[in-house]
Amino acid sequence: AERSQVIFLRVNATSQQVYRFEAALTYQIEFQVSEQPRTISTIDQRYQLRQVWQASVYSSTSVLLFVQDVENAAPEVFYGVNVSQTVVGESIGEYRLPGETTTASEEMVAAAERTGLNVDLTINGQVYILVNVYEPTGTTSNGFITLFGTAAEGDPAMLLGRDKRELELFVFELVVPAAPSTPAETGG
Repeated sequence: AERSQVIFLRVNATSQQVYRFEAALTYQIEFQVSEQPRTISTIDQRYQLRQVWQASVYSSTSVLLFVQDVENAAPEVFYGVNVSQTVVGESIGEYRLPGETTTASEEMVAAAERTGLNVDLTINGQVYILVNVYEPTGTTSNGFITLFGTAAEGDPAMLLGRDKRELELFVFELVVPAAPSTPAETGG
């Protein structure tokens, strides 16, 4: 493995156990109010906090479910965080009410198997289908919030954040910078 991407650590020369550390993107917190970051950024991208989702009563010991409105008995979307191995979670599944199809795509079935997520959820008799999987993409510079993104090419339009000290899910959206105006647009 390339040294800039992976480092292996052995406690001493006779140890049989080897630890693997992979390079991860670090996000800077630019502004913080009541211990919740409002804006995070990388070198060239900025993300704005748009929503804070709350834990659902339908959560289990291995999967925490989050909803936008805890009063809504039948939400359109659930985010499920697989916390079977770590407190912050290994992956996050986006579950939606079925639309044109009542089964997950082959791509989502494969992603579910790889990440330990369920392909579907049944809550109050309603089936929700896995439509997206978010995996860790980095952490904030203070290390408290792990950020999850999709495996899509380029910068994701949305990041989900989990603070290991809180039972909330933060939804950050990419801030698209305004295009520079031309002299004709400014009347110059």
